[in-house]
Amino acid sequence: MNGKWIYISLILLAFACTDRNRPEDLIEREAMIELMVDVQIAEALYSGTYQTKEGNVLNYADVFNPVYEKHGVSRQQFETSLEWYTQDLDEITEMYDEVIERLNRMEGELMVDDGQEPIGPDE
Repeated sequence: MNGKWIYISLILLAFACTDRNRPEDLIEREAMIELMVDVQIAEALYSGTYQTKEGNVLNYADVFNPVYEKHGVSRQQFETSLEWYTQDLDEITEMYDEVIERLNRMEGELMVDDGQEPIGPDE
């Protein structure tokens, strides 16, 4: 019985040491957060565009490819990295909290530049 637990422990240790099958081309955390900020901005642009019966006036590639190019990554690399980070709920939640904080800061800076009073989180 004791040998069985050692065997199970070794298997679990082996899986723990794989770093959750970390992709070779994983986008590092800080770079991923910066990319996620730009992807959110692109998503807002894309989803807010005029739509016809045929679809959006803007093509997905026209909106998102420049974002990936700016960050030196491919769409596949972004999606693979995002999938990897989402395996850890606490990690991806912290990352999205940072994305939201940066977007809010950017919005506040734009409002000040436009002569408006920024809206705080309590308002």
